[in-house]
Amino acid sequence: MSLEKFINGILLIYFPLMVIKAPLLDLYMFLPATSSYGDLLFHFYTWYGDYLKLEKPHFYVGIVWLELLVKWPLCIANFYGLFTNKSWVRTTCLIYGVSTVTVMVAMFFDMVMSSRPTTLMSLYIPFMVFGLITTLKGLIPISSPIDHVRKKTSDGAKKRA
Repeated sequence: MSLEKFINGILLIYFPLMVIKAPLLDLYMFLPATSSYGDLLFHFYTWYGDYLKLEKPHFYVGIVWLELLVKWPLCIANFYGLFTNKSWVRTTCLIYGVSTVTVMVAMFFDMVMSSRPTTLMSLYIPFMVFGLITTLKGLIPISSPIDHVRKKTSDGAKKRA
C-alpha cells in the first residue's frame, strides 16, 4: 500500500466527520444561550474547560467564521474529490491543510500564553495532526499510469533516433 492510498483512506474518514462536526459544534458560537441545544453545549464546554468556546475571544470568533464559510465547503469538496479521484483534490487539500495548521498554531499559542489548564490542547491536537496529513496530501506528487506510459514513449523515441 502506498503512502498516498493510506493518506486517502484516512482523509476519506476525516472529511465526512468534519462536515458533520462544523455545523453541529461550531454554530454554538452564534446560538442564543437560552436554546436547549446551546445550553447542552455550554455544559459540555464548561465540563471540558474549553474557555475559547465559552469566552468567545475575537480571534476565535474569526476562526469559527473561517471554518464555517471557507473550510466547511472545502471539506465537502475534498471528500467528493477524494471519493471520485479528481485531479484538483491536491490543491484543495493543500488549502485546507495549511489553513488548519495556521489556525491551530494561533490557538495553541493562546492556550500556552494563558494560565489555563493544558487539557484543552488534547482536544485540538488531532486537528493539527489531520491538518498536517492533509497538507502532506497536497504536497505528494501524483504518480499515475499515464506518467509511466509517457516515459516509455519518450524513451522509445530516443532509441529510434
